[in-house]
Amino acid sequence: MRSEIGIKSTALQVPTSMDSTGSAPNRYSETNVQVSGIDEPDIVKNDGKEIYYSNQNWGSPSVGIEPMPIKIMAGSGGIIAPESMPYYQQGEVKLIKGFPADALKLDGKIDKYGELLLSKNILAVFSGNKVYGYDVSDKTKPTQKWTVELGERNSLIGSRLYNGKIYLATREYTYQPGPCPLVPMTVNGTKLEIRCTDIYYPPVVVPADSVYHVVAIDVNTGDVKDKTSFIGSSSESVLYMSNNSIYLTYFYPGDTIKYSYNFFLENKDLVPSWLIEKMQKLQSYDISESAKMAEYQNLLNKWQSALSEDERLKVQNELTNKMSDYSAAHLRELEQTGIVKIGLDGLKVLGNGNVQGRLLNQFSMDE
Repeated sequence: MRSEIGIKSTALQVPTSMDSTGSAPNRYSETNVQVSGIDEPDIVKNDGKEIYYSNQNWGSPSVGIEPMPIKIMAGSGGIIAPESMPYYQQGEVKLIKGFPADALKLDGKIDKYGELLLSKNILAVFSGNKVYGYDVSDKTKPTQKWTVELGERNSLIGSRLYNGKIYLATREYTYQPGPCPLVPMTVNGTKLEIRCTDIYYPPVVVPADSVYHVVAIDVNTGDVKDKTSFIGSSSESVLYMSNNSIYLTYFYPGDTIKYSYNFFLENKDLVPSWLIEKMQKLQSYDISESAKMAEYQNLLNKWQSALSEDERLKVQNELTNKMSDYSAAHLRELEQTGIVKIGLDGLKVLGNGNVQGRLLNQFSMDE
């Protein structure tokens, strides 16, 4: 499990005026978002009167709470595992009356913690591999209305709240054979099934080791309104959403065979002509990338096996130096980002493509 911390500033209350009735201020701080009107999860939400604060801490467990003991394992990249130790990860969501300021008080609590989304009287809590929907009409007694639980092979890439729907983007690794249909999540106790014939296959050839799912959830009921799935690579996924579309990306290596062929074209004096001709044909073969790489290695071995030891060392040294110079100018050709565009109306795949390079984060994209 990798923990990532993003900086989102959410002030608790910034009233500019109020009337004698104690109504909400006409301006209050909200979560900083990339696109106006499309909300993003944060640990603090407020509606002008009530503050919803998700508090996560480390310490000895409180009375009546039985959290799982965890320990950060050294050298594990942030992986946490159960361990007999006196410290625990725990937390809760606090509902705080924040307006008017002189009436500040704790109204209620929810025994879950994680990032939040708020839509009128429905508060969604992203806790572990689950999303809980709470009716917070009565601030003193929040009531759980629905639950979404991710499948064991799925991980959440990101989420957005727009027009009464929560859009969940998840990624499911397919490095191990799995049965069809796929089950990316369970909604209110019912499995959401995706038939393999309903999964979109982009025409751009990429290392297909994952299936991406985008699901629209009714924020009031938790019911699934729309869904779509597509094949992609598992590396460095980024989610961006506009008022009309969702964009999901993934990083994958570029065409190594094409890259090497272009390198040899610029350095014809280093290799025999038959090798360049073979490389040109190899690009057009309708076989997997791994099969192409195996054939490429066979061609190199065939060429170098005909050289003497001194010739082979000289060639390898020249290739290393020339490739270093070539890579300095063409390295981006080995970095590709696939982009899939999904329309909000029915969550249909509208287009796909790829560009050189890799994305830093969601703010590297804008429609």
